[in-house]
Amino acid sequence: MKRKLLCLIKMVSKNLLYGLLMQCLFMTTLAAHEINAQIRPIDESFIRLNKVQWDLAEIFRKVEKSTDYKFVLPEEILDKNPN
Repeated sequence: MKRKLLCLIKMVSKNLLYGLLMQCLFMTTLAAHEINAQIRPIDESFIRLNKVQWDLAEIFRKVEKSTDYKFVLPEEILDKNPN
């Protein structure tokens, strides 16, 4: 009886170890896959602004119109007179 229990514990432990090793292998394979979140890198995007003085909100609107980038900012940052 005691021997059967020890063999059963050994078999279950071995199967759990194999399962853990397989999960680690698959997760490292997934983590190593190269992905691109943007169509074009940000350092390859150029915008020319000719105006002398810009409002921060105008700059973000101009960049959003000229590129595929979208900005999400709190209104306090874009206000001219923050509280």
